[in-house]
Amino acid sequence: MTFWWFNDLIFKGHKQSLKLEDMWALDRNNVTNSILKKFNKVWIPTIEKENKNAIKRTLEGEPVITNISILSSLLKTFWSGFLFVALLKLIVSSLIFVNPLILDKLISFMNPSNDEPQWRGYFYASLMFISPLFESLFNSQYEYRINLISMRIRACLISVIYEKVCYLLFSFSLLKFDLAII
Repeated sequence: MTFWWFNDLIFKGHKQSLKLEDMWALDRNNVTNSILKKFNKVWIPTIEKENKNAIKRTLEGEPVITNISILSSLLKTFWSGFLFVALLKLIVSSLIFVNPLILDKLISFMNPSNDEPQWRGYFYASLMFISPLFESLFNSQYEYRINLISMRIRACLISVIYEKVCYLLFSFSLLKFDLAII
């Protein structure tokens, strides 16, 4: 929650230059191969379904234009991460409005005609400190998680594009080879 796990690396980097051996191993969920396996479970059936529809339309004599949205496959792959990030952002946005409400209660408490017990004043003052503290903690987790998801999406897209380019280059080289034989 507070990123305390990162302190050792910061102190080591302050004392000496960091080397590759000082870095942590990448988490299994952040390895491109693992991310691509999750994505392909959604992406490949989408492509196969669109290819079947394209063949069917070709047989019926319709012009074939395939529009496959990679966005829907990305959303289906990373929906749980997006949901968690949305929940964190909802909490952060809600906590933004808590402090003015507490301040209103505290100002009302300080009115001389108020008969509330004294402990409520301390309670309101404590909440004025705790609310921004939790807002900051949740906001830092939100930023961390959204960057993590964007890193995973970026790795996924780069891998898919790379595979597609390699496939096209390989297909083109085979076509070029066939033309050279003729």
